[in-house]
Amino acid sequence: MVFDRPNDVLDVAKNYIDAGADMVETDSFGGSSFKLSHYGLADRAAEINEAAAKISRQAAGDDRWVIASIGPTGKMLVAEEVTEEELYEAFKTQAVAFEKGGADAACVETMSDIGEACQAIKAVKENTQLEIICTFTFEKTPKGEYRTMMGVDPVSAMNASIEAGADIVGANCGNGIERMVEIVSEMRAVNKEIPILVHANAGLPKM
Repeated sequence: MVFDRPNDVLDVAKNYIDAGADMVETDSFGGSSFKLSHYGLADRAAEINEAAAKISRQAAGDDRWVIASIGPTGKMLVAEEVTEEELYEAFKTQAVAFEKGGADAACVETMSDIGEACQAIKAVKENTQLEIICTFTFEKTPKGEYRTMMGVDPVSAMNASIEAGADIVGANCGNGIERMVEIVSEMRAVNKEIPILVHANAGLPKM
């Protein structure tokens, strides 16, 4: 998309800026080499992610922030589908490309596994000067607890992210604002200082 229809990608980002947004993300959520391999584009990961950052920078101009999106790879450490080293290298490729393309920060988002999230955070921290945001996606269990798909609770996710080097932590997707308040309350109860980011759904679908 960033090569075939760059103007369409630019229009999406620019619409947010024109509406008054102070920051805009990049079109790179599925930009890891693992995800791109499904389309025969793994070897173009750096090129694609740099282009995504450049497009968002063009939309944002010099006085708005560009937040580079890093999503899950789809590979599971627990199932030994991938190693920590392989994850690190894939995220490093993205991070370096984002900085080269003009991003201000990286948002490691929609995570469910602590190990994968921490490799992404470390790859950004150790290879760039980008600010680092990390958000996990939680669902409410029948017992009323919040857990990711991999069983991670909000406090554990937050603590691991901070230890790995995240500057901002939080939650995104899967919940409307009411449940996000509960998730944030758990995080804030054990850490009064770290900035917390919330990307709530605009309500939940009714079937």
